Amino acid sequence: TNMILRIDNLTVSGGLRGINSWGQNTVWLENVVVNNHVGRGVHLWGKGFLNAYSTTVDGSQNSGSNEIGISVSGGSFAYLENVTTKNNSRAGVRVSGKSYVEFQSGDITGNLNGVEAYNDGKFHKVSWNNGTLNLQNNNDYGIQCYQAEVELDTLTNILNFSGSNDAFHLSKCDGRIKNSVISGGNGTNPLLGIYASRLILDNVTIKNHQGNLLNVDRSNLQFRNSNLISNESSSSKCLVYMSDTDFQFDAGTTINGANNTDCSGMGLYRSRGDIEDINVTSAKDAVYAVSSDVRIKGGTFSSSGDAGITIREGSRFRIESGSSNLSITTSASGEAALEVRSNSYVKLDKESNSFSIDATGS
Repeated sequence: TNMILRIDNLTVSGGLRGINSWGQNTVWLENVVVNNHVGRGVHLWGKGFLNAYSTTVDGSQNSGSNEIGISVSGGSFAYLENVTTKNNSRAGVRVSGKSYVEFQSGDITGNLNGVEAYNDGKFHKVSWNNGTLNLQNNNDYGIQCYQAEVELDTLTNILNFSGSNDAFHLSKCDGRIKNSVISGGNGTNPLLGIYASRLILDNVTIKNHQGNLLNVDRSNLQFRNSNLISNESSSSKCLVYMSDTDFQFDAGTTINGANNTDCSGMGLYRSRGDIEDINVTSAKDAVYAVSSDVRIKGGTFSSSGDAGITIREGSRFRIESGSSNLSITTSASGEAALEVRSNSYVKLDKESNSFSIDATGS
């Protein structure tokens, strides 16, 4: 306890834990390689402090089943810059027990889970000096959060994710993603799965996955500034699916479902919130709402295969053009641009901007 350990330009190989600190110690790593561990590559516990620069933690040289590259717990703090943690059989980075990890730049790749944030831990990708964090080829979850907090402030890329679970998964967590890209692959689970949590998306691109791009249940969701949710090739799953959720779309979000064959651009089930000046296009319904309360303040909602907006089963909508122009259209033959059914209520309010509802199919 209360020791200072500095390691520079050294390889630490083997052991249950490569580097292990218990208590209020300060550990400084620079130009260090940790490998061949069977448990934790770097383990910090008990209100310790870790600074790691230009360091690699590689679990590929051992067949242990519970390898974690960097583990921070027990009220500890870690700052990671230009750090790579890879090929660990459980997780690249784990933070738990009221601990805090600041990750400035580096790579988390080839692990079972990229990041695990549990039990009041906090993982924060900081924006200092424009460092980039890349998460690739993690085989189960990209980032998994349970009763903790994850903030990805800027330049975080979860790319070509084809793991067996979600690229970004929140359960009973607070989350924020800003100025980042999350792209998928062949996986059929949601790319982002948000459950009993709060999430802010701010200038985020979410794209290209065979599962739902954004799946939200019993949560609070906010969209700020210009977000893009899109599939650039064919997918049968949904772009945005929300159930029992409170939501807020500020102006600027685009949801492009032109390549989605069997699901609406935005599905709302027993949810409520405001939508302001967004652009939703879909090969199915642009918006499909069941038992939901929604206020739409401008925007474009268009479908090439079904209704522009479908409102069902006791939903209540107020649709207005006060903030910006509003357009609801379908080019599908025999379809209504705005379809209202099953004891639903809609108020249409043309204010200072244009308001159009058009069915152009023959």
